[in-house]
Amino acid sequence: SQLTPTIAADGTGGAIVTWDDNRSGNYDIYAQSVNASGAVQWTSDGAALCAATGNQHSPAIVTDGLGGAIVTWTDLRGETFDIYAQRVNAFGAVHWTADGVALCTATEDQNSPMIAADGSGGAIVTWKDLRDGIGDIYAELIDALGRAGVHEPAIAAVEDIPGDQGGWTRIRIARSLLDDAVETGYPVISYNVWKRI
Repeated sequence: SQLTPTIAADGTGGAIVTWDDNRSGNYDIYAQSVNASGAVQWTSDGAALCAATGNQHSPAIVTDGLGGAIVTWTDLRGETFDIYAQRVNAFGAVHWTADGVALCTATEDQNSPMIAADGSGGAIVTWKDLRDGIGDIYAELIDALGRAGVHEPAIAAVEDIPGDQGGWTRIRIARSLLDDAVETGYPVISYNVWKRI
């Protein structure tokens, strides 16, 4: 069985379709590109975006702005349903971690993902989340490189240094996740602040 197809325009008159696929005995996530004339462009019968153990289902898709797409789905490779995502390029090759990037693996079930482009090659994914036993809506940003979360540094606090008549100010910065040498190859060891008059 091939079920629950969803579709996104590819920006060149064609489209990318994704679906649940049971050809291996459990449900996986597959995708196929179709050009403006209706001819399939990738591997016959589609490219596997996720073939992890357990069932994956309910894909949602959005264009990546470069002829490919970002796909998210509900994933049961663990004990409970989680949310994963994968980027596929215009040629049908996956770009992120094999079998997808985990967006949420919290306790209890997460399901019914929806996706929207973020305008920068990434996407914002929302889902229904039962971690508190009731059911809330959560969201996560994933960038074009498959990194989840917000990566920009942010000012966390600004404090006046007492006793110097306004001469010094302490600024606390929440560091960027990309400051790590592991991510960039060049660790960030400090931030500078300039006073503008």
